[in-house]
Amino acid sequence: MIMNILAIAILGGVAYAWGARGGFSSLLNCVCVLFAGAIAFGLWEHVATWLINSAGSRGMSSLLADVAWGAGLAIPFAISLGILRAITDTLIRKNLKFSPAGDWIVGSLFGVIAGLIISGISVLSLSGMRIGSDAWGYEAISSDAAGNVQRGSALWVPTDRLTTQLYSRLSRGTFSSPDPLAKWNPDPAVFAASTRASFGSGTARNALERKDFEVIGRYELDPAKMQAPAPAKAAPGTAHAPTTSGDPNDLRADALDPTPQNIKLFEGGAPGKDAKLEGVILKFRAGAKERTSGQVIIGNGQVYLLTQDPAGDTNFVFPSAVVTKAEAGKVAIARFRYDAKDTFLASLGGDSESNWAFEFFVPADQTPLGIVVKGTRVYFDPTAEKFQPVVFENRGKRDALIAAGQLTSGKSGRPLDESKAVSVTMGSGGGSDTSSGVSPTNQIGLVLQDGTLGSGMTVTNGRIISGKTLLTPKDTQNRGVDQNLRVDRFAPPDQVSLLMVDVGFERGEAGLTGAAAREAQNEASGRAAPFVIDSNGVRYDAVGYVYQDPQKVEIRYIIGEPIQSVADDLPSVSRSRPDQRLKLVFAPSTGTEIVGWGVGNKLVAKFVPPVKMDVPQR
Repeated sequence: MIMNILAIAILGGVAYAWGARGGFSSLLNCVCVLFAGAIAFGLWEHVATWLINSAGSRGMSSLLADVAWGAGLAIPFAISLGILRAITDTLIRKNLKFSPAGDWIVGSLFGVIAGLIISGISVLSLSGMRIGSDAWGYEAISSDAAGNVQRGSALWVPTDRLTTQLYSRLSRGTFSSPDPLAKWNPDPAVFAASTRASFGSGTARNALERKDFEVIGRYELDPAKMQAPAPAKAAPGTAHAPTTSGDPNDLRADALDPTPQNIKLFEGGAPGKDAKLEGVILKFRAGAKERTSGQVIIGNGQVYLLTQDPAGDTNFVFPSAVVTKAEAGKVAIARFRYDAKDTFLASLGGDSESNWAFEFFVPADQTPLGIVVKGTRVYFDPTAEKFQPVVFENRGKRDALIAAGQLTSGKSGRPLDESKAVSVTMGSGGGSDTSSGVSPTNQIGLVLQDGTLGSGMTVTNGRIISGKTLLTPKDTQNRGVDQNLRVDRFAPPDQVSLLMVDVGFERGEAGLTGAAAREAQNEASGRAAPFVIDSNGVRYDAVGYVYQDPQKVEIRYIIGEPIQSVADDLPSVSRSRPDQRLKLVFAPSTGTEIVGWGVGNKLVAKFVPPVKMDVPQR
């Protein structure tokens, strides 16, 4: 309701204002608005990307990412309109007068055109901000009962769609370019709504930096190229081979669920029996996680393929399923359907990176151009090997790779240099051992008092939920503090157990001052991140630390913001300062076995035996 009223009010207000100022003035303004809109749409993605990259992780600067896709359009429009109006007002100082009636009619006509564009860009700008999925009563996309993303209802006066249709046509005509708006953003109203289709009714993240994810592969199942799977063989000692229900090559089903999924295209209608299944494998990095939960959370409204049909028109194709990790602490994967309204899937445990294979049903005559994830677009470069799809000859081949955990895994894929890793002997059974400096615990190791930690720290029931604080050593001498005010633990999220690793000077080669850690930082130009790695090869980020020296105590624990750089995000420790102590807080999945810790691509220390993350942490 609010967005409808706003769109009409802007349209009507501009039309009335310029109708009253006369036909010639209204014409000049309309030309300025038209050109300013073209400039704004041309710069939209560039400005928004700059804002996202400039956003901080906390505080007011973090709001830049929340408003980037809206401000990225509004800012260049407002600036260019102001400049164009200043130029025309300077060069054309006199007005042309018609009859009062003629002035009003012509002025109102061009006022309506200008008002339509201003109203449309205003609606698109607001829609691109983190204001909830319904955007004040307006949903340009929606999900049906079967989970299919469909075009939503239009505004009473659809100024946003009319504006985008105008500039889409101009991008292939008068304002044409090698990369026209009509090709890469065929309906900005859908694009803006997609960025807001996030978890929590649009309150979760609506933007990602390009470095937060990567396309690492593609695959394809094309009915025109598929072959019937080989008949199953009878097991030794049995008379008959096992039978499977349903069509083994029905792409709407899989080995675990033979019931065909009810799939519809974005514009409605079934995709057709000759539709291809296109899979795109994405690796999400730590920067893609939600700041509150520390998980990557994705619904099928925030990811879509851009495909091109034989007429050269670009279409939206939203995913119907995703293949990703099935259980925290394991490498097993499974296929999950987006088969219900408002279905969202989340990464499991505390993995530093998570791989997701999104599956799309694409009409047979359409070709994928690229993928858009929370507004950020990746072009499928035909010259790059990773963008060349692997073609499966039947559905069973894909299902077999899923069952084997090989279609997409949670493994890092980056080489790990163990040449300078030292062995650290752990306690019996891989449990807690203070002498090793490695302990599976959520205890801080200090006793703090609630109410003295500052506004940057959130505490509940004596446990630190999130935040960062700077104290003096005197602030930690609270052994006799009242139990209700005592703070001595971190709060681990579900499916995660915390691991404390001492990396200070006292740990020698097994710490940050050792050769392996220092070489890793030098090779990565200071951007090397600390990690622990489990027996399956899955890495987990550091999410906090406890630093102590004679002058200060610094504590940091933020699950959704992993440590990205030893040099930038951690207090420095030196061989010349033996009075410094630094413990890192890691967040591996519960039930895993941690085999060591490292920095960048170098393993610093091996834990012998591995540390079992099975100790209950209250």
